[in-house]
Amino acid sequence: MEKLYKTTIEPMISYSLESWYPSQITLQNKIERVKKFAAKLVTNNFTTAYKTLLEKLNWKPLSQLAMEKRLQLAHHHVHGARSIPDGAFALRTFRTSSRLGHQWQLQVPLAQNTSIAESPVNTIRKLWNELPGDLAAIKNFPEFKRNLAAALSTKL
Repeated sequence: MEKLYKTTIEPMISYSLESWYPSQITLQNKIERVKKFAAKLVTNNFTTAYKTLLEKLNWKPLSQLAMEKRLQLAHHHVHGARSIPDGAFALRTFRTSSRLGHQWQLQVPLAQNTSIAESPVNTIRKLWNELPGDLAAIKNFPEFKRNLAAALSTKL
């Protein structure tokens, strides 16, 4: 069952997750139900808590996968591995102190509309700006990815 889920369902729900994953908790919960049901089927355990099943299967919740993918995208842009069109990500021009954040902070435009404020691009900017400076400074992508997964797993 796990192989079936990993090869058919998970690729469909995780494709471009960084761009479509919703900011509303109710919508996140609806999407997460798919993975929750799969975890119950794979383990044949319908009574254990979802987080326990994820740990047993060594799976990550979709919310964590979305955050990781979004932060990886920001890392690629900030450290020059990929360019994003239309200036979607711009580094802040003012100097930041260590108290306020790291030197690679991205500009987050003010928005009155919640759909714009909670858009995937703004979510990426906010997540990147919340990273510890030492993590954002890592230029080696595999090392960044490894440290990011560890940092997010303790945060969630």
